[in-house]
Amino acid sequence: MQKRALWWLVCFSLNIPAQYIYEANQDLFQLQKNANNFEGELAYEVGDDQLSPSIDLTFDFNFYGQTFDKVRLATNGCAHFGLGTGNINYNNYCGDFTPDPIGSQYTYTMFPFWTDLIQDSGSRMKSWGDSTKMILGWYDMKEFGRNNTDNSFEIILYPNHSFEYRYDELDITNHDVIIGEVGANSSQVYQYLFHDECNTGSTNSGSCVSTNWNNTSSNTLLEGGGSLYGVGSGNGIDCSNPLNDSSCSGYADALLTQQCNITQLYSQSCPNYWQAYDQQQCDDDPQYASFCTGFRQEESVAFFNEDNVDYGFIDEQEQFATGIFEDEQHHHGFEEPFEIIEFFEEDMPFVFDDFNEPQELFGEPFRDEFEIFFEPEPLPFIDDFRGHDDFLPQEDVFVEQFILQETLFIEDFSEPENFLVINTIEELDDWFEEERREHHEEHRDEEQVANNDEPEEEFREEIFEEEAVEEVFEELEEEIAEIEEE
Repeated sequence: MQKRALWWLVCFSLNIPAQYIYEANQDLFQLQKNANNFEGELAYEVGDDQLSPSIDLTFDFNFYGQTFDKVRLATNGCAHFGLGTGNINYNNYCGDFTPDPIGSQYTYTMFPFWTDLIQDSGSRMKSWGDSTKMILGWYDMKEFGRNNTDNSFEIILYPNHSFEYRYDELDITNHDVIIGEVGANSSQVYQYLFHDECNTGSTNSGSCVSTNWNNTSSNTLLEGGGSLYGVGSGNGIDCSNPLNDSSCSGYADALLTQQCNITQLYSQSCPNYWQAYDQQQCDDDPQYASFCTGFRQEESVAFFNEDNVDYGFIDEQEQFATGIFEDEQHHHGFEEPFEIIEFFEEDMPFVFDDFNEPQELFGEPFRDEFEIFFEPEPLPFIDDFRGHDDFLPQEDVFVEQFILQETLFIEDFSEPENFLVINTIEELDDWFEEERREHHEEHRDEEQVANNDEPEEEFREEIFEEEAVEEVFEELEEEIAEIEEE
């Protein structure tokens, strides 16, 4: 449970960082034990749950925008800056012996150590001041209902409107403890620490702890020289304007409104964010959208002009047609590039009469009708289709296709006048042999006729030329033989 109490203290102080500055080893001025060092100190004999008389300050002190020259001390560890003179109802200023969370029940009050304290014969509440400081002290105060307990702490006010809480002995086991301050109302409250012990006091929050003050880390931190430094203008949070502190209710909405008023581009949550965004883009580039001032349609990405597009290649056919073709690398075997000759209407070898057909270039006029597509005659077996009940057998289809092919490709067909009647296979073989023999005889007669057509004189001349060549070779061989013998 001690760790839980430490966590609560650290979390609370981190929510409002550095509003009280902690410092260790800060001894009390101790008006009780060092009375001789502070001539003219004042002591106040005050009963249980009572306030001291009004105490004059040695300088004016500003607290939450109000300037005070008087203060009153309460036995339960509070200092109230009274507005005017006369009796003040103590119950409105730390009269409750059981500390409750600081709210609107008090105004302009400091709580250095608010708990249930009482004076005994050795206890004192004292004050002393000069132009440099004003000391308000509680010394050896007893916890109500316990003997032999001492609690000593001080408030030191400074002329620059800052203050300091200092601590020495602290000994509380049966009561809650609050450290903090309050200004004009509940919107100016700073509660540095609320030790809420469960089953103790009249108020227990959901974060109460089941340990007494003496066993908390807060007691260890402050007891024996701990100091908390604050400013006199008020360490509490003034939430009259939610922007005063991030912990104020409505802070996030107020911050968003403030920033959106500066620029609608702060967040998409701003009411006119997209209008501001479009305007920003239009200012950077008028071609951002068609609604931008200065937008030009021909420069829009939506406008396309092919004449302004470089595709990175040369369309030679188009260049030939326009007459601007020039091959800078080579001319495909020609010494000079091609030259395009332009003809005008008066140079044409013929004229067109109102886009009619040419009359002079061709021997006869163009025909108006041209056969563009050739569509063959539909096949008879497709055109004669009469339904699934009239399909021909597969063999009949092939026969019809064969007859069709003969009809289409055999042009010089004529009916035979004589028919050959063959009754047996032997007769068929004899007929083939006879046909083959007649074919060979006709072929041999054709070769003989071809050979007889050659002139006999040419044949004799060839024989003579061969004999002459042989005689020359024989004479050469004889001469070679003679040479070899020699």
